[in-house]
Amino acid sequence: MAAESDTRVHVKLSWTDADGQPRIVSEALIRTEDKSALALGRRGDIVIKGAGIDDKHALIRLDSKGSCYIMDNGSETGTSFSADGATFVSIGSRAMTRSERKHLGRELHANCVIRIGDRSIRVEEVDEATKVLVNRQLVLQVVRQGSADDASDDGRFVMLFKKLTIGRRSQDKPRSGNLYMVVDDVEKRVSKKHCELLLAHTHTVYDCSTHGTFVKRGPLARDQVFDPEGWSKVCKGGEPLRPGDALRLADSVHIVVLSPSAEGHAPAAPSDLRLVDRTPTTLRLEWTPPAAEVVAYRLLAKHRESDLWSACWVGNSTGYEVQELEPGSEHSFSVCAQGATGFSEPSEVLVARTAPASAIDGDETASQCTVVHDTSALGSSRDDSLSGAPDQ
Repeated sequence: MAAESDTRVHVKLSWTDADGQPRIVSEALIRTEDKSALALGRRGDIVIKGAGIDDKHALIRLDSKGSCYIMDNGSETGTSFSADGATFVSIGSRAMTRSERKHLGRELHANCVIRIGDRSIRVEEVDEATKVLVNRQLVLQVVRQGSADDASDDGRFVMLFKKLTIGRRSQDKPRSGNLYMVVDDVEKRVSKKHCELLLAHTHTVYDCSTHGTFVKRGPLARDQVFDPEGWSKVCKGGEPLRPGDALRLADSVHIVVLSPSAEGHAPAAPSDLRLVDRTPTTLRLEWTPPAAEVVAYRLLAKHRESDLWSACWVGNSTGYEVQELEPGSEHSFSVCAQGATGFSEPSEVLVARTAPASAIDGDETASQCTVVHDTSALGSSRDDSLSGAPDQ
């Protein structure tokens, strides 16, 4: 099994301070064992003083796909962002809700500029060193009393990211997703939000329910999971959770905690990445899955004028429509598959262009893309980040 590793992104910022002196600061972001954001401001983690700057004016964070982004932290004067240092757009202020400000957040890349108060902060470089290793994941499986083998039990759920909520089905929650695990409970003693699993130093389970969450230490034989002896209630401060342990939600739902096998091979890369439709602002992509079982796909994207590859989507389907693009813009794409033992190599790179603003029906989509067989510039995507769940 791979060695333990942090999850982090390293970013380097520069600006001219109020005294006219140039400042440069480099900070490591989002260590798995550390805080989840850095605040920029008069009393922030990165201290920037100036007119119109709040104590903690803006936040640099990692999103659910492992990309580094900036968002306003409810500041009085607001935060602005420019991709090239020329044209600035507002990304939020105190007048907006936190959800609105988070939605307006912008991904950081080299040479973009953040404006807070009277200071313009240039991003010199962003070094994405995000890793999720096999031994940082958990597999959760609901087991039913009376079933003889795994074939009679519910399907396995892989906790890919840093937070997972487990609970009973509700109208606004899907049956499966990267952030929410739905369990069936005919007695309805399991709460809709029954417990949460968070990844910090270890996986830790927190009880959020009415009827309690219980843990039993493993490894456990199957009949031991259903033995009423040996269970302890999850305390208010949470309990560490390890492969081999078992959870009990209320009285009826039993979940065994497994670890993805370190044996075997990661799946082959998806094939035949292709453009199936385009408009001036969207590109619809599809690909062929590998033969091995796939837990999720990770779509990587890069703009023509950038050297930075970033994950633009993570999900289970074999197609995705990339939106909010500029008319006539060129983009490169590659896709990776994740199995129980890690990530595949990236697929061949597809270079595609959105339709021009004046596009009409009958546009020949296939002629507007190129497949690049050399993927060396991408490097290996095996064990690359899926830290934190995507918003879906």
